[in-house]
Formats: sequence, structure tokens, C-alpha cells
Amino acid sequence: MGMTMGRRSLLRGGAVTAGAGLASMMGTPAAFAERGGRPGMVLGTQRRAATPAALQEFKRHGVARVCGYPVDPPYDQATGDRGYWLESEVAAEKERIESQGMEMDMVALPFL
Repeated sequence: MGMTMGRRSLLRGGAVTAGAGLASMMGTPAAFAERGGRPGMVLGTQRRAATPAALQEFKRHGVARVCGYPVDPPYDQATGDRGYWLESEVAAEKERIESQGMEMDMVALPFL
């Protein structure tokens, strides 16, 4: 016979998991105090916020930091030339995000 789990142990395990999730959302005590005692939230999307309107939508919902997606760098398969961003392309993406009052935390790799 297989192992069984009672309802109480299942609920206890769920409570521990929920507590750990809440603790990770709060972060350090200093970060928690900086947010006015509110838990933090992480928002994930599967695509680039291509327009200022999309970034404004994120801002309206309390998003302060995002992952930047500069335009895809040119890549020539025959020669293997480029395939990486120039500093100016990353800086342009950072400025686009900062113009909407948010910060760019990191950049998604071009092959993802």
C-alpha cells in the first residue's frame, strides 16, 4: 500500500509553505519598513512591455522594477556576426523604462 496523508498534516504543510512564502515576500526588515510595512510582490510576464501604455499599466498596478528587453540584436547565421546588444541599445531600453517612473533591474538574454 502507498503512503497516505491525513487532512491535518496536509493543512499543516500548506500553512508552513504559505508562511515561508509570506516571509520571502517581506524580505529584510529594512526593505519591509521601506515599503511602509506592506509585503512586496513580484510580477512576471512572458513578453516585453513594448509600448509606453504597457509600462504605464504595470506602474498603475504598483510595479516599481522590471526586466528590460532591448530590441533583438541583429544576427547573421552565416557569419555568426553580432547577436549581442550594444551599450547604447541597453541604455535606450533603460531610459524608456525610467521615463515611466520605474527601474530596470536586469536584462533578459537575447536568446530566451
